[in-house]
Amino acid sequence: AVEPTATAAARSATRAALNGGHPYLIVAEITRQLNSQLVENLKEVHQNQPDRVAVGELKDLFSQANIDIHEDTLRQVFEEMGVDPKEQVSFNSFFQAVEKSHGIFIEAGKAAASIAGRVMGQNAAVA
Repeated sequence: AVEPTATAAARSATRAALNGGHPYLIVAEITRQLNSQLVENLKEVHQNQPDRVAVGELKDLFSQANIDIHEDTLRQVFEEMGVDPKEQVSFNSFFQAVEKSHGIFIEAGKAAASIAGRVMGQNAAVA
């Protein structure tokens, strides 16, 4: 019973973080799956590139950063950001959303670990 409770606490903390602080839920979901090194890799592969990128160019940047992402997902990101997928999006705006989301997930992870630790500690004390 302890592990399901801890897992539920982690999910709740993540949902609360998303609901409370991120306007782009698809970007947030992408970022949830990235670790800090992959986020940094994405930033590095874009250095010295034009700010405006099309869906295919963004997919290529993800590939260069060793991140596998489907082009349809990136089209949804463009739409979520209010950009026609046939047009270009500002990489800097996109990356700011990624960084914000990554920070939210780091904080949510800390909160989830704290909640899970308390739940597990309470259950251990009862047993």
